[in-house]
Amino acid sequence: MEGRAKPVYFTADDVVFTDSLDPRPHLSYHAPHWLYRPCTDIVYLERDKMVKAYITGPTIFTMNQKPFLINPRDKIRVTTDSTQSYSPNLSSLKRKKVRNRELQMLKHFVELEKIPTAPRLLEYNYQMIQNVEFDLKSQVIPAERASQVLFDSLSTAYAVSRKFKKSTKEFIHHRYINTILGLYWQFRDTLFSRKVYYEKVREHLPYANNLSRNTRMNSNMESHINYLNTSLYPSMGISSMIRQERFSECFDTLSSTFAGPARDLLLSRLMYHAYTMGYDPPMIYEKKYHQFSINKDYRKILARTKRVYDTTETLRPVLPDSLILADGKTTTYWATEIKKYKGKYILIDFWASWCVPCLNDLPFLYELKKQYSEDKIVFLSMSVDSNTPEWKSKIIKLNSDTTNNFLFVH
Repeated sequence: MEGRAKPVYFTADDVVFTDSLDPRPHLSYHAPHWLYRPCTDIVYLERDKMVKAYITGPTIFTMNQKPFLINPRDKIRVTTDSTQSYSPNLSSLKRKKVRNRELQMLKHFVELEKIPTAPRLLEYNYQMIQNVEFDLKSQVIPAERASQVLFDSLSTAYAVSRKFKKSTKEFIHHRYINTILGLYWQFRDTLFSRKVYYEKVREHLPYANNLSRNTRMNSNMESHINYLNTSLYPSMGISSMIRQERFSECFDTLSSTFAGPARDLLLSRLMYHAYTMGYDPPMIYEKKYHQFSINKDYRKILARTKRVYDTTETLRPVLPDSLILADGKTTTYWATEIKKYKGKYILIDFWASWCVPCLNDLPFLYELKKQYSEDKIVFLSMSVDSNTPEWKSKIIKLNSDTTNNFLFVH
């Protein structure tokens, strides 16, 4: 939907697959103008096999929180060192010296940069939160300036190409913009009780709303716009509002709260979800969207999307909701299981046998089950494993409750 994509290829050495904390080594990446979700896509590495991802231009890939700039048609070798916490290294299979230096530069940058962070307060009051807020606000702008100096210095030291400099021009801008929003979210209960949470979050709207019409949206600012939206309206997910038949409310809220490129991004995302989910926006909102629209690339994506989904209306598949029970054979359905517990709260834990953070959370989930009555709340475990035997084996090892454990077929 975003233009002509070209492949980039990855291969990895055997050591990469020995990291017990990352049983499925992968790189994540963010394509430009992604409207269908404000998230990253993933390419999983495989033993003795070259895998590929598709990108439309130079793209930042991350592995273990280390960034690397990848160009279309690059062929990349991923290596790691078990003695250095499996920190990844990427190099060009074509052994291009300049590309190898560029691949290391961003990684070196994030290892050296000093990021403003809020201290973790276990016991606190409102005054302490205000003090931390003041300190962070005084740190963010100097930190971004220092990062720019560091970035420029490393660019010179690594003798990167002009193309690399152009592709990373926006990498530093607004890098720490969400730091203070994260502080508000961390202490939102206290800020809500003081009735100042929304007031503080709205103070950050000008960062997003004062962007010029010609601003090229980078991932930092896009993240900030999405963070602002979810902070101001935590129950208003764009796709969920469409499912609840609240498209008009969502459109009106976004258009009255945001302005300029920020509004354009969020409304374009809303329109994209509407088309792909089979919702036909009222003509008046189609006209409103075009009045607010700034980015012609968004309009092209939406026009193609609408055309595709209009022509495939009768062929559009229904998302399968088949589930397998813990015996590994019996099949049921998501809707069927949910209906069983009408009138109760339901906590759904999405997990996988290969997901270490998921497994680390299980003891806390077991404690929750002990605390609450089954008459009021039910706990469901939904696995996204692709390997049924591994899923069954893990359930047995964990001694998990088999009655409420399910595996998604698709």
